[in-house]
Amino acid sequence: MILSADKFGYYTVGDLKTYSKLEAIEWQTRTGIWPEWNFNKHIFDSYNWHIEPTKSLWEMYKERAIQIRNEYDYIVLFYSGGSDSSNILSAWLEAGCKIDEIASMINLEGSSKRRDLYDNITDIADEPFRLVRPKIKQLQEQGYKFKFREIDICQHTLDFIDLVKDDYFYYMNHSPSPNNIIKAIFRQNIPDYKKLIAEGKRLCFVWGTEKPSISTDANGWYFAFNDILDNCVNPFVQQRYNDGWYDELFYWSPDYPEIVIKQAHTVKNYITAIDTSSQYQTEKTKYGQNPVTKKYLKESVLKSIIYPKWQETDAFNARAYAAQNTVLREGFPRLVYSPRDRWFFNNEGIELVEKYDKHFHWMFKDLKNNRHYDWIHDVNSLSRSFLKGHVQKHYFA
Repeated sequence: MILSADKFGYYTVGDLKTYSKLEAIEWQTRTGIWPEWNFNKHIFDSYNWHIEPTKSLWEMYKERAIQIRNEYDYIVLFYSGGSDSSNILSAWLEAGCKIDEIASMINLEGSSKRRDLYDNITDIADEPFRLVRPKIKQLQEQGYKFKFREIDICQHTLDFIDLVKDDYFYYMNHSPSPNNIIKAIFRQNIPDYKKLIAEGKRLCFVWGTEKPSISTDANGWYFAFNDILDNCVNPFVQQRYNDGWYDELFYWSPDYPEIVIKQAHTVKNYITAIDTSSQYQTEKTKYGQNPVTKKYLKESVLKSIIYPKWQETDAFNARAYAAQNTVLREGFPRLVYSPRDRWFFNNEGIELVEKYDKHFHWMFKDLKNNRHYDWIHDVNSLSRSFLKGHVQKHYFA
C-alpha cells in the first residue's frame, strides 16, 4: 500500500507544490499559472477504464477491508449511519476483519443539550441517536467486541480554530465549515490516540468517501475525481503524515483502483438500461443523466446501485432534509455556515466566532476580487459550497 500524504491529492503551480487550495490560489494570482490538482494520476492513468473489472463490487469491498486491516495495528472506522460508512462496516464484518474501534461524531450543541434521545427526527443532530447507537447496540448484542467512541466535536472545534488562528482557511479545499475541518485535530486532542501513536502503533482512520461522479461529453461516459476530500483528510493532516497520522479513503484509493472503475461502470450500465422515471429527478446531480428521460439519477437510487446491502431510512432522510433546508447565514452555503455548527455560530459569547467570520469574509472578498480567475460560484446562487472545484482529467468508461 502507498503510505504518503500525496495519496490524498495535492496542487501544483508550475514547480511549486502545496496541499492547500488557498495557497495554490495565492500562487496563481502572483504567477498567472493555473493550479493543477493531482490525485494519484500515475496510478489511475495506468488503467484502461474502458474495461469493466469482472469481480463484483461486494467482493471488492471485502478485499479492500482486508487490505486495510492487514496494514495497520489499530483501526478506527468512522461511522455515521449513512450509506458510505454503513457499507464499509458491512463489508468489514463479512470479510471477517477484526474491529478495533468504531467512532461517531456527535454534536450536543455545547453543553446545554446533553440528552439521551431527542424528541423528534427533524434535526440534523439526531443522526447519532437514531442510527448510530442502535446499530452499535445490535453489534454488541451479536457478540462483536470493539471500542465504541462518541466524539463530541464542540470543544474540538474551539481548540482547532484557536490553534490555527489566521491560517484556518488554508486547511480547507472545499468544505470550510468548522465541523468538517476540525476532524484533523482528533489525534492531537484525544489521549487514547496520542498514546497509540507515541507507542509507535500504526493508528489509522478509515473514512467512507466518496461516491462516483459520472457524466458524458463528446467522447462518451466518464468518471472524474474532484478535490472535495478535505472533510476527511485536509492539509493540516497531510502536513503531519510523518508524525504517524495515517488515513485511508475506503473507496477513492490508489491502493485499490478497481473499486472506482467498477462503480463507474455499474452506474453507467444502470443508467443506460433503466429509464424508469421514478429513478431520476429534474434537478441536476453528479451521478449521471439518463439519455431517454434527460433527467438525473437520484442519490437514493445511486446508493442502492453501488451498495448492495444498503437500505434507506427515514431518520437519515430527515437528517438530509434538515441539512438542505436550514440557513444560518442568508446568502451563504451550508458548507460554510453549517447547521451542524449552529451552536458555534449562534453563540455570541464565543470570541472565536467573530474571528472566524472576520477571516472568512476577508478571504471571500479577496477571492471575489481575484483578477485572474473567478474562483467562486455565482454569489447569487451559492449552494453547498462556494469554491469551484478542481477536477482531474476525465476517465472514460
